[in-house]
Amino acid sequence: KELLQQLVGAQRYAVYMADPQRKTLMLVASENVDEKKSARIALGGDDTSVAERVFLTGKPQINEGPLARASERSPAAVLPMHFDDRVVGVIVIHTVFPQKPAFGPVDFELFKMLGAHAASAVAGALLYAAADAKLPDATKLSSARQNPVP
Repeated sequence: KELLQQLVGAQRYAVYMADPQRKTLMLVASENVDEKKSARIALGGDDTSVAERVFLTGKPQINEGPLARASERSPAAVLPMHFDDRVVGVIVIHTVFPQKPAFGPVDFELFKMLGAHAASAVAGALLYAAADAKLPDATKLSSARQNPVP
């Protein structure tokens, strides 16, 4: 979240992870977004959203012009999050801070990095939370390295 705010200048944004069983994108993090209204994005509905389109195609949608008119319906950027070769979620940057008139070359590099690494970070955080905030000890890590899952 800090990368989005401090480096990209995102003011309102949401991070979604896919829930394949329910065919939805589930909100896992956000800033200045109505969490009840934005909790889920249905996949495969009649009204295809930008987030759904980016998730399904794996191609980012980034506003390359002035960002002052960005909104919930027309976000400043929607970025796919990749885990290996699979899209597992999206980052939706609805609006940016007023002092950011447009995205620059550094932003596009940050978007590539976020798409590649954010999914791993979110997945790790979810696994950590599911394990009651307990890290595996060294013996479990060593055993996993010696006996990898096929």
